[in-house]
Amino acid sequence: MAALPEYIGLMVRKQIPGIVPWYLVAGLVKWESSFNRLAVSPAGAWGLGQAMIGTWDTYGKGSPTNPSDMLDFVVNYLEVVAYTLAPLGRATMRWVVYGYSAGPGNAQRARDWNDTIPEYRAHAERVERSALEYKAMFGDLNP
Repeated sequence: MAALPEYIGLMVRKQIPGIVPWYLVAGLVKWESSFNRLAVSPAGAWGLGQAMIGTWDTYGKGSPTNPSDMLDFVVNYLEVVAYTLAPLGRATMRWVVYGYSAGPGNAQRARDWNDTIPEYRAHAERVERSALEYKAMFGDLNP
């Protein structure tokens, strides 16, 4: 059995049950940065949630390398994406992660799941699998 992910306490405290659960945040952070708060991608994304500077400037506060600040950003941005996609019936884990990574506009414009950008589609599917594994192993954790 896998160990609880690093920063689990912060994830549980910052989650929005029913919208952005801790296990979705854990699955996303696992694949975005391998739980490395100092990760920087070749594209210039930073921190646990691999925030691009423009997106961070809009939705983030503090430092993208500070785990608490970044997890606030991740939860807040996932919530924004979920509410953006809800009118299309796409406020599911898979679609929300796709929108987080590819941009909400790409998620809105896709005709269906097969019309999404393959790289981001595969990423969303990996994140969803990991999130559901965390949920199966540890259940719904509440602060």
